[in-house]
Amino acid sequence: MYPKDPEEFDVKWNEFRQCYLVEDITFYTYMFDYYYPKREKWSKAWREGAQFHTKNLIESWHDQLKTHYLKRTRKHRIDYIIWFLTQVVDCAYRQSILQVFHGFEDMSLTKEEKKRHTQRMNLMMIPQQNIFQL
Repeated sequence: MYPKDPEEFDVKWNEFRQCYLVEDITFYTYMFDYYYPKREKWSKAWREGAQFHTKNLIESWHDQLKTHYLKRTRKHRIDYIIWFLTQVVDCAYRQSILQVFHGFEDMSLTKEEKKRHTQRMNLMMIPQQNIFQL
């Protein structure tokens, strides 16, 4: 949903509710129970200062999810995928963060970040008396 503010979100949610209470009450109940309480995390209405509103990063992550975790199989049921995301993938993500935090694994950097890091490291290697000559 792409409402610009919480009031517009409420209007859109009510439209969604009216539609799916008639068409598919099970789907609406699922969305209401699991996603509505977390609406501040996924709706643009509460994400004014968000740096990204595109889905490029999500598409990249989705490709990694399909390739490395789901092995490109298309026959998974939705309940299995949700379980897999919440139990296996979330655990692996948290483990990776801890490994980076404790220094067991390097943080993956973009090309630009690697370039800046290399420049900083090169500056640190210059003897202090030569810094003022730069």
